Amino acid sequence: MDNFRHNYNSIRLIFLVGQTNDLNLTSAIENENEHYGDIVQGNFVDSYRNMTYKHIMGLKWVSYFCPNVPYIFKADDDIFVDLFQLIYYLKGSFGGSPHNLIACYLNKGAWAKRSYRNKWRVSYKEYSNNYYPQYCSGWVIIMSRDVAAHLYSISRNRTYFWIDDVFVSGILAQDLNIDHKDMTDRISVDISHVNNWLESDHLTLPPMFGSPNIDTEIIKKLWNKTVQYYHVKLNYTLE
Repeated sequence: MDNFRHNYNSIRLIFLVGQTNDLNLTSAIENENEHYGDIVQGNFVDSYRNMTYKHIMGLKWVSYFCPNVPYIFKADDDIFVDLFQLIYYLKGSFGGSPHNLIACYLNKGAWAKRSYRNKWRVSYKEYSNNYYPQYCSGWVIIMSRDVAAHLYSISRNRTYFWIDDVFVSGILAQDLNIDHKDMTDRISVDISHVNNWLESDHLTLPPMFGSPNIDTEIIKKLWNKTVQYYHVKLNYTLE
């Protein structure tokens, strides 16, 4: 249990945000940071087309302020993560000081969307090839510190591309000759798997990751049952 507590306390959580014209939201962000010191805010508008700025900002912050961490974990805000289980998975799979590591739900053979009706449409001027290099879905990306530093460094000399997952974990990773570790089988993409675990009367190991694009209430339910699991099975109280 001491080892579990040490691992729990060694996690640093930050939220990456941009700028907003909403004064109430700005005030809420400032209050959050004043109380918890967990906000990293860039000088760009927080919008879908600016996600690459946010992603690179995160890599820059980690490179400057967390140069000795073994792992960097990036997740979207609409996915559940059992960080406590994740720690043991990472150490068991990759050791305490990995190098050249980027692990994720891996997309292979994805083509550039050209239809004007598609949310992810890109023009030939923005991206001339028909297919993207293999890249990580942004729900969950795990990387070693050297990869984070190298991705940030090389990004400064590359033309901006607005689909951040493709740009950072695809184009830049390809330039660095990084081989992705496919964690597709560890990430629950089917919401039915999440619901089945929530509805079960048995207290079993939580899913390490929840389905992407789930609403806040389901994430809260996942967290509450996860807390119950660790309290009952491991006699550990999460605060």
